[in-house]
Amino acid sequence: MVVDNFDEIYTELPQYLYEAGWAGDGNIVACTQPRRVAATSVAARVAAEVGTTIGDEVYLTEREIFWN
Repeated sequence: MVVDNFDEIYTELPQYLYEAGWAGDGNIVACTQPRRVAATSVAARVAAEVGTTIGDEVYLTEREIFWN
């Protein structure tokens, strides 16, 4: 699914999938950003919204954010 990164569903949809158990059994939920600054910002927002920190349940690579 491709959505505008300013749309709230950009962080909400992956969180819904995560909460529904899609990240279980070795699977991950991921989203990408075109720039590292944007990826860092989205990862921090997602981590705050799910009540964790980056590196705990939310992982950040060069331009990708993973929930595991």
